[in-house]
Amino acid sequence: SAIWGRSAHEVVFAFNEANRGTTVVWDGTSFLQRPSGDVQERFSAMTGTSGSLVFGGVAGALQRQQYFPPPSPDVAGSYGRSEAVPTGIVAGDVVDVWGMDDSDVWMLDDHGAAFHGSIDPRASNPWAAGDAAPEDSAGLGLWGSGPDDVWVVREVVEKTGQVSMRFGHYDGKTWTPSSVSCAPASNYGLVAAALNAHRHVWGASTNDIWAIGRKAKCACHYDGKQWSERPLPPDPASATYLETPTATVWSNGEATIAAG
Repeated sequence: SAIWGRSAHEVVFAFNEANRGTTVVWDGTSFLQRPSGDVQERFSAMTGTSGSLVFGGVAGALQRQQYFPPPSPDVAGSYGRSEAVPTGIVAGDVVDVWGMDDSDVWMLDDHGAAFHGSIDPRASNPWAAGDAAPEDSAGLGLWGSGPDDVWVVREVVEKTGQVSMRFGHYDGKTWTPSSVSCAPASNYGLVAAALNAHRHVWGASTNDIWAIGRKAKCACHYDGKQWSERPLPPDPASATYLETPTATVWSNGEATIAAG
């Protein structure tokens, strides 16, 4: 499941059902089933831009649903039927998508490779590889505050057994790498199963970003200057954030929506 919101009056909840995805919209009062909101294929990641919903699936497949603004900001807008986004790239399964505008969207695959392009059907700019993935890395997530502030988060298990959280930052021109080494989670199987359904990176601002791995026994925080390790509880499997492995939460300060 996934949640993405434009405002307290418009929060989209998406989930897989049979061989396709389904979306419903929270309008501030109730959930509205949108028959036109079906996604043609099952998805593994979702985000929203100023003009669309974007869904990522297997083998780099992307789907787009065009957004139609409401007549009033106090009601929810609507979304068109999904359409495939041709990218022309070879990628693994999509683990995360992020973008603020239809012409500026990032995609991350399970091998940690990042790609950049447009989901606008009128665009002529092709999709291209972004930040190269470190060897044997696993892609975890994407987050950004704008076109010149995008983060890619990956995880690598070192030969020593330590887990390295790898971060790539894009400033609009170049990529800058950084990393944090964490102890491995002893109960990796349970931790991985629980965390696979969660976003692995999220930021409140450019100097307050959090990331968590699948195999790492730590969370990482960025304070605007550097990433640092924040140890998890002694037994992560008993922590409350792992008790509902399919839960997702969205909040904008006015409204909080949880789904599980």
